Amino acid sequence: MFKTTPRKFFVGTSLLLTAGLMFLGASYFGARLAWAYVIAINGAAFTLCGYDKNAARAAALRVPEKVLLGVSLIGGSAGLLIGMKLFRHKTRKASFQFLLALVLVAQLLIVRFV
Repeated sequence: MFKTTPRKFFVGTSLLLTAGLMFLGASYFGARLAWAYVIAINGAAFTLCGYDKNAARAAALRVPEKVLLGVSLIGGSAGLLIGMKLFRHKTRKASFQFLLALVLVAQLLIVRFV
């Protein structure tokens, strides 16, 4: 039987979802690959946030914070932020919010000056 850790499961799921959304964005909507990636990774981050909120309520397998921050670091910070606000998830964890804000500001600066 195939065994995996929660981190590997959620990272793999996020990457598969991102790849699928990129393919759909590039194929069907004529979006350039960069925009398709941005949409896909933010969709994946948003989905992971919603899943983690439901898992927290049901005492099921949770998404580790490192995975959520990792997805935001590779471009999903806006989707994660929207998911946090919409699902009211991780809103009391100041350290998590600070790190997410730091990542988002860094990404905005990169986009602005590159």
